Amino acid sequence: MAALLWSTREPSIEGKSLRAWLEELPSILAASKTPAELMAAETLRRHRDLVLPHLVKMIDAEDSAFTLSLVRVLNGVGLPDILRHNASYMQTLGQNGLWSLGPLAEPAIPQIQERFLKFDMTEGWLLANIGPPAFPVLESMLTNDLGVMRGMGLFALRHSTNHVEKAVPMLTAFIRREPQTLLRIHAALILGRIGDKEASIVPLLVDGLTLGREDSADCARALANFPAQARKHLPELEALAADRTDPVGRQGAIDALKNIAPELVPKN
Repeated sequence: MAALLWSTREPSIEGKSLRAWLEELPSILAASKTPAELMAAETLRRHRDLVLPHLVKMIDAEDSAFTLSLVRVLNGVGLPDILRHNASYMQTLGQNGLWSLGPLAEPAIPQIQERFLKFDMTEGWLLANIGPPAFPVLESMLTNDLGVMRGMGLFALRHSTNHVEKAVPMLTAFIRREPQTLLRIHAALILGRIGDKEASIVPLLVDGLTLGREDSADCARALANFPAQARKHLPELEALAADRTDPVGRQGAIDALKNIAPELVPKN
């Protein structure tokens, strides 16, 4: 069993097991962090050289056929703790640990890339979170012949928080050559979110207002970075701000109008 075998080799860090620290971390992309979560992340960063090899092994964890069969048989019966902590659980802990390391996870780029190429989107987020050292991997995705691979590269960059502004050249080049409108819109959304002042992305952001929910909201807020150009598209923003069938997109449009044309913000 993956969890049992791994636990026998688990290191102790400042009086606690590695798993105990990992279980205090937030999930990937989580916005809020408690003091305990921040302490756990900082502890792992201090001991990067010790924990990184273990985290890499964890994201590659696999259950034996016996464990998988036992989980299926006992599912819903009240599994013992060891069966709840199967390979999938170990992978999640490893991914959360790598996320907490941020740029310090750079040595693990080859292993993370290998899993990303198997269509594991979480690994894409990890690469984007490492930042510029991992951008060549994501750039290779953006030039892939398969649209789904290009989309995965964009989706990863969309969730990058580490020096994503350094991806501007690759995203600008992507927009110029990409044949699929939807993917061009998502690339423009990333550029708009980071405040790139290339006005040519404004029409793509306007097109993105019709995508719905988070995509519409993000495109609307990105337009606020281009107030002069965005004022030419106030009718589209007003329409979205009045659309009560899409509360998420509506709020994004309202936020954009507050910055671009406060007088047009709906009263209720």
